[in-house]
Amino acid sequence: MTLHSLDNFFIKNRNQRQTITQLSTDSKKKDNQWCASDFTAYNFDRIIQNYCKRKRKSTEICSVDALTWINGYLNFIEFKNSSLNKDERINVKRKVAESVRYFEKIILENRFFETCQISTRFILVCGGQVKNGPNSYTKINDSLQKLAGKRPLDEKGKFIKEYCELLEFFGEVYVLDSDEFRNQIEDYALPPL
Repeated sequence: MTLHSLDNFFIKNRNQRQTITQLSTDSKKKDNQWCASDFTAYNFDRIIQNYCKRKRKSTEICSVDALTWINGYLNFIEFKNSSLNKDERINVKRKVAESVRYFEKIILENRFFETCQISTRFILVCGGQVKNGPNSYTKINDSLQKLAGKRPLDEKGKFIKEYCELLEFFGEVYVLDSDEFRNQIEDYALPPL
């Protein structure tokens, strides 16, 4: 019943598939080249907006940008090409929490992912603004991180990993830059239409 509900959800929303380029476009900057790809995912923001309209609620649920169901994994994908300041970190946490709860309560009818034996993972895909800040001191930042033995995004993405682990939201959590995401895109997104 649970997997059937999940399959029905994606069949019902098949018209919400968009390219990664479209889904990662920064609405404020209209920058659609930082994570360009013809692979696709489901526009979860639009699915949630439609759900809230159908329920005639003025409050919208916060949601991650995209969803895919691939190789037994339900992938929740958020694209972020801005500084991960305190407000942005809080916003990402809210998107994670409300996206997972929507699925547990509405789609899976109050069942938890673990009980349903559905493996989950969260992928935060970051552009250069996240990694290096608005002034983009790339070489200095990368050099310091390498000297410290860390990936540049490890420290920036630590907040979401800890949050997801603390509340046991996902089985796996990844913080990737757009190149890392595109190199592994077949694990996270659907092939082009």
